[in-house]
Amino acid sequence: MRQRALSSLCRTCIALFVAVIVSEPNLASASDGRIRPYEGNPRYWQYRGRPVLLLGGSKDDNLFQIPDLKQHLDEMASVGANYIRNTMSDRSDHGFEVHPFAQRADGRFDLDRWNDEYWQRFENMLAWTAERDIIVQIELWDKWDMHAEIWIGNPWNPANNVNYTYDETALAAAYARPTYRDGTSHGKPHDFFLTVPALNDDRILLSYQRRFVDKVLSYSLRCDHVLYCVSNEIHPQYPPQWGWYWADYLRQQASAADREIEVAEMYWALDLKAEQHRASLDHPDVYSFFEASQNSGTLDPEENWQNLQFVYRHLGFRPRPINNTKIYGADGGSAWAGTTRNAQEKFWRNIIGGSASSRFHRPATGLGLSEAARVHIKSLRMLTDAMQVFTCEPRNDLLVDRSANEAYCLAELGRQYAVYFPDGGEVMLDISAARGSLQMRWLDIARSVWRPSQAVAAGGKVELKAPGRGHWAVMLQSAPDADEVHGKGRVRPWSENPHYLAWGDTPVFPLGATGYHSWTPISRPGTMDFRQQLDRLAAVVAEIGSPHVCGFVRCLPYDPMNHMHDGAVKEVLQPWSRHADGRYDLERFEPAWEERLRAFLSAAFDHRIVVSLEIWDDWSITRGPGGAYDPGVGAAWNAHPFNPRNNVNYDEGMLPATTSVCDAPFYSTIPSRRSIQPVLDLQRRYVDHLLAIASDYPNVLISIANESRAHLEWSRFWAEYVRQRVPTGTMIGEMPSTNRKDGGGECEPSFSPLTLCTDSRYDYVDISQGVSGHEFGNPREQAIGGGRRILEYRRAMAEVGTRRPLIVSKDYTRGPDGGDIVLWGRFVGGAAAARFHRLAGDHPESVSRFQHEAIARLGRFIAQVPFWRMHPEPGLVARLPAGAGVNVLGESGVHYAIQLIGGDDRDSLDVNLPSGTWAIQWIDPATGKELARSEADAGSTGLRLGVPAGSDHRIVYLVAQPR
Repeated sequence: MRQRALSSLCRTCIALFVAVIVSEPNLASASDGRIRPYEGNPRYWQYRGRPVLLLGGSKDDNLFQIPDLKQHLDEMASVGANYIRNTMSDRSDHGFEVHPFAQRADGRFDLDRWNDEYWQRFENMLAWTAERDIIVQIELWDKWDMHAEIWIGNPWNPANNVNYTYDETALAAAYARPTYRDGTSHGKPHDFFLTVPALNDDRILLSYQRRFVDKVLSYSLRCDHVLYCVSNEIHPQYPPQWGWYWADYLRQQASAADREIEVAEMYWALDLKAEQHRASLDHPDVYSFFEASQNSGTLDPEENWQNLQFVYRHLGFRPRPINNTKIYGADGGSAWAGTTRNAQEKFWRNIIGGSASSRFHRPATGLGLSEAARVHIKSLRMLTDAMQVFTCEPRNDLLVDRSANEAYCLAELGRQYAVYFPDGGEVMLDISAARGSLQMRWLDIARSVWRPSQAVAAGGKVELKAPGRGHWAVMLQSAPDADEVHGKGRVRPWSENPHYLAWGDTPVFPLGATGYHSWTPISRPGTMDFRQQLDRLAAVVAEIGSPHVCGFVRCLPYDPMNHMHDGAVKEVLQPWSRHADGRYDLERFEPAWEERLRAFLSAAFDHRIVVSLEIWDDWSITRGPGGAYDPGVGAAWNAHPFNPRNNVNYDEGMLPATTSVCDAPFYSTIPSRRSIQPVLDLQRRYVDHLLAIASDYPNVLISIANESRAHLEWSRFWAEYVRQRVPTGTMIGEMPSTNRKDGGGECEPSFSPLTLCTDSRYDYVDISQGVSGHEFGNPREQAIGGGRRILEYRRAMAEVGTRRPLIVSKDYTRGPDGGDIVLWGRFVGGAAAARFHRLAGDHPESVSRFQHEAIARLGRFIAQVPFWRMHPEPGLVARLPAGAGVNVLGESGVHYAIQLIGGDDRDSLDVNLPSGTWAIQWIDPATGKELARSEADAGSTGLRLGVPAGSDHRIVYLVAQPR
């Protein structure tokens, strides 16, 4: 499994020398997805084609050596960390470190032979970080591996290897630690860092250094998620030619392997204005990003800010990312590093100050991934997820009446503003460049909780008063038009957790409820006002007021003649033109149909509504003479335009006028079946025309069919066909009709959500049929059984190393008699979207009203929960009330949403929470009201929660509190 993951994610080279890579350049072709400066604003990074902000905190420098690396990476990802520092160090700080070279029986090292364990650890780290979309900043050389007592046992010391002697190199037997005075470093330079031709020209040692770097590159050059830093804290007594040489060497080797990379050097001087840093600042041709970590040693808050702003301005003529791969400071650590509070402030100042990354240093001189660090990583990610940080710049000039270290501002003038308060405070913010009104939200950083938003008038100054002491941030945003927000990218899987969707740069959870069936918006021009229906859904989404919640509708562009649901229909608008005798011409399309479809998709886009556009409909293909049942003349296959009796293009000798429950003739036109070429050509003609329209809309998902009982070959054929005809990034999915027993395909067991979710032809799977009332019966079983099935699908994906969204485009339980249970079950169960099915003919308006109110209640909850970092965790609950059921969605160790169905106020449930204090909020989904709120301490055995009074359907939201 590990080797497969590494092969797909990193393509790690197994060659010993980069020369081998050079001989096979096609193995390492350049990738557009690699980490590199963001094309839209090169002060930031982009990865896999999208801008990304790097936040981190970890417990060691040479992270690849730690024994619990996988668990540690998961802990990082759980709070939004996506950035690690990895020195290639081998010094024995903890006892588990190993050296890169083989050691002989006499104790000496052979620099011509490798220690496989060292490189296996490095390979594992690259694979596991790639799997989690964690960016790795490698430091090749660490000054602290070579000083004083460390040098005595170092493999590079001639006394410890069989490859060269002191006489053959410039190396000495001992090197003292540098001395420090007046804020600068002094002492004899270590000759290890002077080997390059412009300095000592120590060719023997340099050849082994190059061999080591080549070995590193033989792994890392095959990865898209790696940044390079030449050295750790190279001191002022070392000439810059050392770093310049290695930056050039790295690029040469990368170029020979047909790769591009990003390189920096980390100079030691704490003052970023010091002359030493000019070797990087003034050489953008050498270093493609600036490493500002040493600024963290500047403890005065204003000086720390001004140093960073000096670099930000200096790089303005040719912008580059500014990285901060380590932030010093922790209570109980070295005094020079600063306190915990000092570190937390620097973490925020870096990002508000325009940096591209911010990471807590390892203990004891940093917070690592301690609880004090986790809270701030999570909260800063919450802020930057909620705004377009990549279009902003530091703007403290907009703050009025600001005291020293009181507040810091990052803004995109006129559109969005973020202000960080290290310890409460009150300032005025100039928002005169904005128009209309702004939405203002306060972020309680210590609790990682947003407060409710409020509108403020733009055009002047606004008073910002932190709600209390401690760390706070406030965000003010204008309401941009739909093109600005949603035109920047298609709906697609969220890169950080592809089990969920994103629209543009924002993770979203689509929710839907409409009073019409999927085909009526297009095919009923005389009776259906789709704008009224879309307006109603859009109003609910607007009332929720979150960028992470949007609308969701289905659309079947042709009419399956399902008149049983619609009553008498005077006019049916189909994609194809009709002859005077009523038959369709499948080679000619109806202009009025295209106009109405475009109007519908445009209105949905304007209203921030995702559309699942279904190409085919099984109901119209398999119901009719010889099919599941025959609804009679004028419905289903009887009236389908592709029925030979209803078109002028072919007769029953080509395609039967009868159908069947399974293996319907319409599904046998493809080459792998009966290959009915004339009919297949007309099917393709329709699909081509439909896709040409749909491709203009980034809010459209393409679903192959509704409730399909076709065979798997048919679905795969059209998925591959569609892929070749839509813009890159368009999502393609399918909704198979299941057998109502175990989720297998109704006609072909393998044509099921379980199969499709692991098939690379599909970007998502519509699991509506697999989790529906048809499969599970009553609402409780739909929610709980559906949650189990979603978990089954997710585990199947995990086994093959992939992740896809699972959407529910229709739930048949759609009224007050269980609708809330099912809807909340989809979200807490781990689906990526949820929507009530259309009203049945006997449903009154009150049911439609219930549906819109229900999605508003759930939407308001979703707006407060960073679901895109959460996963189903049913194992959290150790004991349930008798007869009860649960779904659990959580971010491990951070927060959990539990859906409890069953039990009463005499009952309790046990949850396996990590030790610490937890905030507990009980919610009634039927009203959206809070039932109870408290805090409790979890011990080694977890926590017992008493069930509050209320209905037998409750939500409990658990949030870890900072220690």
